[in-house]
Amino acid sequence: MRSGREAAAHAEPKEPRLILRWDGVQWVPETIAPDYAAAQRLVHGIRGDGSF
Repeated sequence: MRSGREAAAHAEPKEPRLILRWDGVQWVPETIAPDYAAAQRLVHGIRGDGSF
């Protein structure tokens, strides 16, 4: 993470993202996405690169 001021989720878009899932009791780590775009595709169930 960046030190100092907090940044928006899309800051540092090329950095890896930890994906968490709610198991009914707590948030648990599920996987690591290589970047922000890949994380969005995983979380929203988009296959491929998301293009039409």
